[in-house]
Amino acid sequence: MLFPIFRGFNLICGNLCRPIVLSGSTLLKKMLLLFCLKAPDINLNRRFSPREGALHSGPAINIRKNEKGEYVYFDPHVNGYYNARMGIKCDFWNCPDDDQIKKFSGYQFKKGILAFYPTLITGSIEEFERNLARIKEFRKKHYRSEAEAHQQELSYIRGVHIEGGLISKKGVHPKEYTNVFQNLKTVKALVEKYQGLIKMWTLCPTMDPNGKITKYLQSQGILVSYGHSDATYSQAMKAFEQHGVKTITHWGNTMFLHKNIRNARDITDEQIRFILNPNSIKDASNKDDFGIGYYALHDPNVTLQVICGSPEAKDVHLNPKLLRAVYQHKGPEKIALVSDVACNPRRPNTLRGANQLVSEHSKNLGRLLAKPESEIQKS
Repeated sequence: MLFPIFRGFNLICGNLCRPIVLSGSTLLKKMLLLFCLKAPDINLNRRFSPREGALHSGPAINIRKNEKGEYVYFDPHVNGYYNARMGIKCDFWNCPDDDQIKKFSGYQFKKGILAFYPTLITGSIEEFERNLARIKEFRKKHYRSEAEAHQQELSYIRGVHIEGGLISKKGVHPKEYTNVFQNLKTVKALVEKYQGLIKMWTLCPTMDPNGKITKYLQSQGILVSYGHSDATYSQAMKAFEQHGVKTITHWGNTMFLHKNIRNARDITDEQIRFILNPNSIKDASNKDDFGIGYYALHDPNVTLQVICGSPEAKDVHLNPKLLRAVYQHKGPEKIALVSDVACNPRRPNTLRGANQLVSEHSKNLGRLLAKPESEIQKS
């Protein structure tokens, strides 16, 4: 049984909740205007119930505009947030207290991000349990539904995204815990203890070669997303096709694209044209010179979760030229714009998300799409 992240959105499977609607004149609304002028008009009536009305195209799957001109937004990748000026230091990796969660949730609500998944990265089982218990306690104490959260002007915690514990490319994740979930019994124990709380799980397909963990998570209504992976093209194709996984976490970051492409941040224009070309692999002597990133880019059934980078901020995420080209290649129906916003005092200058929210990422991507470079556009 499949469960989508958001009903009506094509990001992958289910009915975890109804869409969220952002009304009024807000910063997000102004920033996203650039997007909506560029995106093609797509009729989504077939994916929404009558009471939810007709939606029109937005800049990504998880950002939509309804018939009243109101925006819909949901962020499935939120690690926390740090803002010294506002007194916000909400770190979901480290059991934030009620006051910090409320401050951060209130700030998100004002920015137009009305619901999100706190995201827990690779760590020990004990760390996962402490943080899950903390989030569960907060929800139980402060609201019983999304409507109640919005009445308090708080962004709603719809569930938790587990990112890691079964990955082959660690990025900033601690190496000693990258296979902490290799045992299905361990995964079952965590899911059953926090029944209904975990909604999304990022893992590497090669770390679950027989698919037992993937199948179990899917049977529990948990969205599986591939990511943090060094899987080759052949391994990725087999995993996506066998297990019906339909999305990939922060595409281009901490994943294998091609043996000659070190990362998606420092990619050249020539390399962008190369990976955007679906025929590149046909001319290759070894298809496994290509990786999971290339496969996901060209599989029409896979949605890419992406993080908009910024040269000015020396962002560690996607090169803006690459992101613009990928957006044009896949189209808004297969792009989910996420923030990966974080609160990490140990690495304050490496994660742009530590001082940015999705509205600002949206503004960056909107500007990029509004003025595509001719060289990239030709490709």
